[in-house]
Amino acid sequence: MQNLFPPGVGITQVRGILKVIKEHSGTMEMSQLAEEIEEEVDDLLPIIKAAKLLGFVITKKDDIIITKEVDNIALKDINSLLEKKLPDIEPFKTIFQALKINPERSLTTVELANLLQGKGIRVDEPEASNEDMLKRLLLHWAVRPKFLSYDPKSDIWTYKG
Repeated sequence: MQNLFPPGVGITQVRGILKVIKEHSGTMEMSQLAEEIEEEVDDLLPIIKAAKLLGFVITKKDDIIITKEVDNIALKDINSLLEKKLPDIEPFKTIFQALKINPERSLTTVELANLLQGKGIRVDEPEASNEDMLKRLLLHWAVRPKFLSYDPKSDIWTYKG
């Protein structure tokens, strides 16, 4: 699925590459970015994909370019852009919609994972299960910016929008 958010990418990583690119006049070659942040290009690809899906960067050949929208705001205010972008990107799109229409506006991690799996969406990686990766992804991208709340004792996700 092309529009699937890459698992394992954190908001801090995306902010980090945006900061470095902004410091270089808003455009950087991928190999230069990798060297600057001391990462392998292959390790950067999921972070760049996440930034691209969010509309924070565009890529042209080997160049990564900050979008005007991101260039005009402080990186600490990125949550305002996430509010516009995340609901259109899987798995957030399906999860937000499911929680909005659920009468209690809450579901467990297993219920969310099953819902996604029914649509052919998995967020697992070799080192973690689908549920673990989904939980990590939602904690980083949906709880921190306050789209969802999570109760670890009952394993309940609640939509806050």
